[in-house]
Amino acid sequence: MAEDAKTPTPTVDGPQERQPGLPLFYRDPQPVARDRHKGKGLKATVNLAFAAGSNSVPVTMEEFSAIARDYPIVFSMERPAVPVAVLGFRRGENIYVDGQGGWAEHHYIPGYVRRYPFIFMEMKDQNKFTLCIDEASGLITEGGDRPMFEGEEPSELTKKALEFCAAYHRQYVMTRTFTEELEAKGLLSAKTANITLPGQRQMALQGIRQIDEEKFRAIDDATIAAWHKNGYLFAIHAHFISQGNWQPLAQRMGRRVRTEKPAGNA
Repeated sequence: MAEDAKTPTPTVDGPQERQPGLPLFYRDPQPVARDRHKGKGLKATVNLAFAAGSNSVPVTMEEFSAIARDYPIVFSMERPAVPVAVLGFRRGENIYVDGQGGWAEHHYIPGYVRRYPFIFMEMKDQNKFTLCIDEASGLITEGGDRPMFEGEEPSELTKKALEFCAAYHRQYVMTRTFTEELEAKGLLSAKTANITLPGQRQMALQGIRQIDEEKFRAIDDATIAAWHKNGYLFAIHAHFISQGNWQPLAQRMGRRVRTEKPAGNA
């Protein structure tokens, strides 16, 4: 989708690595089409190693309550801001994905990750949105038990992917309106998250923004009432609650650092 394809990638301890003009993770998204994908399917087990190199991923407002249980929610420096879940302190490292491509047990997997390798994108020449799949994902197979088409019709897998991606796009549009409201009210302030790892090693995440609590408390009653009705108020409080996840994230990072071999050792 056009908006998603243009979503700015947040800078958290350095810029994310992606190809210019493409959404995070995607390298070769192509429209799902019968003449192109008939006879092809998806691997039975989706390996999440593709997300191991990103220390943050975009999230939608609807996910805030689930995200807030496991990760800090922050906002990118770009305008309009993009809310993201912080997944690590070092650029190019997601500490919730292990060496086998598995996500940390009992932790919520963001919808942005779960929809891969599918995505809803705008076909500018046709002025419409269509379901696409990243043909560089390594997840497409010849045949298999999870076909993309059954005969001449899209399979149940493809139909569910379309449904999920369309719903995600709707959530994205609502989230963008939400962040535009936060920007208009001047509520987003630049912050730096500082942590201390074993051995007194200091680390800092820069290039992030959070909702300023003092400015939020000064918002007029009419706006608060309106935000309560459209769900913004709930999302804001979920953002505040999510800030309690910095310490667990630091502890998880500390455990990873302790297992790393010193530079120069075999």
